[in-house]
Amino acid sequence: MKIRNLRKDELKVLEKFTYLALYVPEGEEKFPYGIVFQPEISKYYKDIDLDREVVLVAVEDDEIIGAIWERLLDADKRGYGYYKSSFSELMISIDFNHRQKGIGNQLMIGFFDRLSEIGREGVSLSVSYGNNAIHLYEKFGFEVVKCRDDDILMIKILKSK
Repeated sequence: MKIRNLRKDELKVLEKFTYLALYVPEGEEKFPYGIVFQPEISKYYKDIDLDREVVLVAVEDDEIIGAIWERLLDADKRGYGYYKSSFSELMISIDFNHRQKGIGNQLMIGFFDRLSEIGREGVSLSVSYGNNAIHLYEKFGFEVVKCRDDDILMIKILKSK
């Protein structure tokens, strides 16, 4: 398995990984795929600027099996994980057949290396209650900022301003 930058001709794959990132508690029905086309979800993969935003993928046998990316969304176009305009919002998703194999760890390491290189101030995210990914986020230094009705807002400060 290899971690690399997403190429411009592969941007469409982020639609799939946005869908896979939607948390569904065990035993509950999955969201219909069409949810990814709703504006509050599609903002996570539409109009990504690979010159400004870090997008890494995990590739095995020429297949993209995981992705991690940031969105630089402003207060008017904020996502669920919005903290403040100087922080990017993190998205991470692994194909169901490749979860629990350390791919998320490898993506996070590569992602934070890249964010440090470009001097990003911090990263924020939203995680649903019951989502085991919270342990990955805590392992990588994310801290809870706010517990909301449906989710938890977490941040990781990368450098002081």
